[in-house]
Amino acid sequence: MKKIALGLMLGMLAGAIASAQESGNGAGHEQGSSDQLGIGIVGNFGGGAFGAHFNPGLSLKLPQLPIYWGIFAEPFGDSFGMSVSGDYYAVKKTLDERRLVDEDGSYYDLKLYWYLGIGGFANIHFLGDLGNGFAFGARIPIGISWPIARKFDLTLGVVPTLGAYLGPADTGDVFYWSIGGELAVRYWFSPGAARRAGSPANEV
Repeated sequence: MKKIALGLMLGMLAGAIASAQESGNGAGHEQGSSDQLGIGIVGNFGGGAFGAHFNPGLSLKLPQLPIYWGIFAEPFGDSFGMSVSGDYYAVKKTLDERRLVDEDGSYYDLKLYWYLGIGGFANIHFLGDLGNGFAFGARIPIGISWPIARKFDLTLGVVPTLGAYLGPADTGDVFYWSIGGELAVRYWFSPGAARRAGSPANEV
């Protein structure tokens, strides 16, 4: 089963790289452009070295750095942990973009984007008298992004992972795989543009 999971993940990764080379990163949108800072909340749910559980966290995208970071708290039973993930979106393309018009003439601009990325994670669990447990591995986030407002977006995705666990032998498998999910809401702003707008050279 682990060999099958590894083969599927490698196949998905190869497809992502091939698609990115063929078509580039696709149409961009206001949220997530290279000069913007994105901050939000994210929930990670699914399996892992310690079984299925929900992890709340912080989502962070820094300007000029094409990595989407996640910093999570990992409560699980009597133990507590922390984890960090980083993802590069190898493919990000428009899924649907159209104007929906009601009978009274009001309209709504629908925009949906899909993404496929490659990334990694590392975490630590404090297991009390048993000591500490460590896990690290690779992840392939796949999902949909929806700009719900001018400076906000909502993303929902699935995240296949393949990891290795180091710690007490009776608290986790050495190698494991899982398919989890993530839900995030981010706020985007451009700190560089704000500084330029407030500089004396731009004052009227």
